[in-house]
Amino acid sequence: MLEFDRLSPTIEELVMLHFPSGAVSEINQRLMEKFAALGVNAIVDRANNAIALIKGRNPQKSIGITAHKKYEIGALE
Repeated sequence: MLEFDRLSPTIEELVMLHFPSGAVSEINQRLMEKFAALGVNAIVDRANNAIALIKGRNPQKSIGITAHKKYEIGALE
């Protein structure tokens, strides 16, 4: 199964959350639940950014990934 196929239901679930502009508590809560279920250490900072640290195979290298929460995903609908 392709990774996209595995992630598609999660993306659909997050897009359907109640998410008016500036009200991010519902999506933040769901993201924290998802990270916790995966055993990923995550926080929500004072600016309502969800930040997760996912350890990779090589401790000498790192990759940063950023994304808007629903705004960018919702544009694909």
